[in-house]
Amino acid sequence: IVDKNNIGLEGHSMGGWMTLFSMAVETRLRVGIVSCGFQGLNGVGQYIRPRPGSTGGPEQDPGFSRTQLVKDLIAPRSLLIISPTQDDDPEAVRRDVELARPSYAMDGRAECLKLWIPEGRHRFPSDIRARAYDWLEGWL
Repeated sequence: IVDKNNIGLEGHSMGGWMTLFSMAVETRLRVGIVSCGFQGLNGVGQYIRPRPGSTGGPEQDPGFSRTQLVKDLIAPRSLLIISPTQDDDPEAVRRDVELARPSYAMDGRAECLKLWIPEGRHRFPSDIRARAYDWLEGWL
């Protein structure tokens, strides 16, 4: 049985940015968890294929940033971003999350945007996963 009013989504790595894209276009998603998927988003152009007849190649700029995606299309819905210390650039992720925070605060939902930077590499270990799922259930 699915409660259509309480849908959450979690993704790791490429699944993490699919979570971001899904939340951006599907407003029924109330909460999301992005594990190791926020870092590589600025390089997403390599995975987006140009329209037929376009002059751009697969490396073209997708036309948006990960900060814009969160602040303009996902906020104020609950979002947990997990960016381990040894995965790409967690400090860049921290800066981008801080840039998105005012959109959450403006709606009185600052607590809905979370960033965890645990020790580790590009993994979603069971202890972090258990905490993340507890966090997700708290918003559903």
